[in-house]
Amino acid sequence: MKENEILKKTLRHYIDLEYYANGVDEEFQTLLKELERVCGLAIKDKTNLNTKQQYNLIIRFIKEQVEEFKKKLLERLEKEAEVIMEEEELFLDSVYNNESSNVSDIALAIGGVTLAKLLFTPFDGRDNTKQFVERTGNNIIQAYDTSLRSGYIFGQKSEDIVKQVAPVMNKVENGMKSGIRTAIPAYAKTTDRIIFLNNNAEIVYCSTLDGNTCLVCGDYHGQHFKSITEAPSLPIHANCRCVYLKSSDVKEPLPTYQEYIESLSEEEQEHILGANRYNLWKQYNIPLKKFVNDGRKLNLNELDLPPNLAVTNSGAKSKIVEILSNDDILKNEQVVDDYYAKIRTGDNKDFITRIAQNSGKSYQDIEKIINHIFKEQHVFEGGIVKYFDASEDIVKALERLKTKEFTDTDLLLLDHELLELTYMKNKKYNIYEIAHEMANKKYNWEEVLNNANLS
Repeated sequence: MKENEILKKTLRHYIDLEYYANGVDEEFQTLLKELERVCGLAIKDKTNLNTKQQYNLIIRFIKEQVEEFKKKLLERLEKEAEVIMEEEELFLDSVYNNESSNVSDIALAIGGVTLAKLLFTPFDGRDNTKQFVERTGNNIIQAYDTSLRSGYIFGQKSEDIVKQVAPVMNKVENGMKSGIRTAIPAYAKTTDRIIFLNNNAEIVYCSTLDGNTCLVCGDYHGQHFKSITEAPSLPIHANCRCVYLKSSDVKEPLPTYQEYIESLSEEEQEHILGANRYNLWKQYNIPLKKFVNDGRKLNLNELDLPPNLAVTNSGAKSKIVEILSNDDILKNEQVVDDYYAKIRTGDNKDFITRIAQNSGKSYQDIEKIINHIFKEQHVFEGGIVKYFDASEDIVKALERLKTKEFTDTDLLLLDHELLELTYMKNKKYNIYEIAHEMANKKYNWEEVLNNANLS
């Protein structure tokens, strides 16, 4: 097997694992929806939640259902880890111990991997398998418990309680999806790591170079490490597509991330790097390596730049963004709700002025955007008239814009909202969903934001 074929075969192998992980995730999305349906029926069984006994009965039932769900999730992930461990050992044996290979010093002793090691190893930079399952279950229970307590205190109708749960459960669902789709390939990568460690092999970090490769993975690409213990554990973030190969089997230097970026059109370069980093790299010859330090993508205000260069993003960090960086879904939801209430009822002149100055847009345009997001009610499909639901992502974007920490994606939000509200003033497009879709054709903030979170 030729040297470049080893990398190609390994990357194809992990693409197959990603597709397989998608299938596992879809099964559990179906189970989660069924859990929501059963819990919703239990809540709707009561016209109003107006006694403590009703609350206790329902929350006890929900906890029992969640325990069953957690049991199924954990058992399935443990089974998948065992199967993937065995399959990965066979894969490594076929790649590195192939008698027809033309690569010297390719032999690799297979073995030494245990299921306990796979399940104990964190797979998303935070949780191991059991911790992930526990956190998912706790988030589900918290979502229902908060709404049920509110329903009990205020005697809410059951339909209103179920509606309150829905947006929080969407966040739980997205977190579970990301976790499962990261865990499946991670079991294989942990198997690789243990085998390379047992063989005392020098390894090389290999990224999948395309438009979704993050700056951190791009910076590591092609780096050689004398031991796997000196290299960062994979995956280094959710949905990471990087792999390790034995250094002895990569005789020729791999193209660097900067060389890959240089091979693209200017439009593609700016899309991947963002306007600010693209300008620093293109106009001022700032190497892409400057945008990363010790495995972390630097904010623009953290960059070590020549003193004659002024970067737009400089200033104090937002305390709100810092608070929202934790994983407490319900606490974050309360912070976001309070934020919306404060903007909706407060004097926002300073807030608007700072965003206008930092973004380069006029005070009038920012004022229109703030009123559109927070203060005005809108017509939705079906004739429903209401305020926009509170969005954590919008809060973080506006806070970064206020404190000069903003990204190009945050600026895209302003362009999207301004075009959307312009459309909604036109009677032809005054329905929110229509105007939103029209604005997405030019400024699809949500898609860019989702892609950034996955990279």
